Amino acid sequence: MTSLTEAVMEWSDLVNAFRQEMLSLPVRASDSIPGINDRSGAERILTGMVYEALS
Repeated sequence: MTSLTEAVMEWSDLVNAFRQEMLSLPVRASDSIPGINDRSGAERILTGMVYEALS
């Protein structure tokens, strides 16, 4: 492999890892929001925000 190919593959791996962390954020964060009683509602809002940021 050329160093360019390796760099592209490593960058792709980093972007995919970041995307997966971002997509897991709403589930993890919904419990941390003070005053929120509707966890599924919080997850929906956060999921929408994450998808907006990723697009």
